[in-house]
Amino acid sequence: MTLCADLRERGIGPHVIERGMDTATMEGRAMFGMLSVRAELQRELIVANTNEGLASARTRGQVGGRRTRADGRSRPVRRGPSGHPIGPWSIAGPYRRAERGVTS
Repeated sequence: MTLCADLRERGIGPHVIERGMDTATMEGRAMFGMLSVRAELQRELIVANTNEGLASARTRGQVGGRRTRADGRSRPVRRGPSGHPIGPWSIAGPYRRAERGVTS
């Protein structure tokens, strides 16, 4: 909201193309304000629900985070050439196994 207020002071009226909303008009500003309030409410609800779920899990004795290995050490995070983590869902996995000749 403050960004749009700053832009409006400079004489710039943002247009929301997906919604067909022109914030230079009174109706567009009202709609933009309502949508931003709704988005903020949704964000706060997500945070509140997540925190409640984590607290509930803690009372049941569950611990979040990455699982440890059978020997008690933590699992190393595999990283790709770009340095980003690679998980078991990575598309690189099947190709890497095929290069090694692993069929299963």
